[in-house]
Amino acid sequence: MAQKYKKPPIIEAITEIRLANPIGERLLEKANKAFAKHYPDGTVMQQMQVSFEPSPRNGEMVTRTTSVNHYRRSNDHEHEIVLLTHQSFVFSEIAPYSGWDSYMGRFMRDWPAWRKIAGPLPIARVGMRYMNRIDVPDTASNWVETDYLNVSMRIPHLGRMNSYATNVAYEFSEIFGGAIINSGLIFPSPISGYKSLLLDIDVYSDKELPQKSEDLFKLMRGMREKKDELFEALVTDRCRELFE
Repeated sequence: MAQKYKKPPIIEAITEIRLANPIGERLLEKANKAFAKHYPDGTVMQQMQVSFEPSPRNGEMVTRTTSVNHYRRSNDHEHEIVLLTHQSFVFSEIAPYSGWDSYMGRFMRDWPAWRKIAGPLPIARVGMRYMNRIDVPDTASNWVETDYLNVSMRIPHLGRMNSYATNVAYEFSEIFGGAIINSGLIFPSPISGYKSLLLDIDVYSDKELPQKSEDLFKLMRGMREKKDELFEALVTDRCRELFE
């Protein structure tokens, strides 16, 4: 069970449900209209797709370009967001993070609405990503990244290092997937008088995926527990003090 912090460092929580097969344009437009009730601000995002096909006349390769619309919707404060595409339902929340119960409650409200329109298409992947920014006051003297994160990188001192990044991938059989963890030093920090560290935890499941909503919610709870376990293992006690 994760600790509850007064000031959680989450800057964005993202859940992506990827479908095995795409839905059509008319269904996607219908979903966009349906989600306007809870997410009144909408933006059409055009994506260009390029394909190469042999010409039926002479067999030479011909370039074909098509435009595909995706839909981004948000509430009035740009705090709660959904991204509707032909092959995925993306659900996110921008800081301040309202907590798991509120976040999951909103997903449990929205997912059946999407499913009702898109139909019972097979799920190919479930991803839950939590992006954390850890802000350390510049007044903290002589600190190094490992004072706050249990992640280390060895590199010779070749000059002033303004930023760095690490990437680690794990497999976890209990969630039929794994996790990708990115960490690093953000330069410059978005907050004056601070240095900022990134801890980006992306937990996913891509095998033996449930197709019923109740089983999907159960899987997501298990993935969240795995994310919390990883977070607690990756931060130090000195880091935790920043969240109180």
